[in-house]
Amino acid sequence: MNQLVIAVGIDGNNNRYAKLVGKGHITSKQCLESYGKHIEKGAHLIDDGTFSRDQLVRKLELSDETWKPIVKSSKKAMQPINSFCAQIERNLVKHIGGLSKYIQQYLDWVVFKNSLKGLTMKVEIDTLEEVCLKSGVTFRVKDRY
Repeated sequence: MNQLVIAVGIDGNNNRYAKLVGKGHITSKQCLESYGKHIEKGAHLIDDGTFSRDQLVRKLELSDETWKPIVKSSKKAMQPINSFCAQIERNLVKHIGGLSKYIQQYLDWVVFKNSLKGLTMKVEIDTLEEVCLKSGVTFRVKDRY
């Protein structure tokens, strides 16, 4: 029961979401609570068909497109989210010695880094400096470009 439950999503504008919601397997309640605030009623959901999302689909009246991982043609539809999940996993492995109380901050960092994609290095640095200065928090990063 050490497996983390991290709710992840990408919208049509490539905005990303990652939230630690518990341990074990995601429940219907966790699914509704974590995604329900971020998905508009009537939106289109592309997912892998986990049993816990049925209540979310019903309550938000979502259209639903399910792609099972065992089907070869699912790779194209699920590639963006699979790639994002792999980024999260790599980040958690890099910080394996980190305290579990900081997991959400690690997730926030991955989401933030993705928001910088496509920007020039100068704009990336300016954005990072602005966020850090406004937060009042000391921020240390070890990253490679």
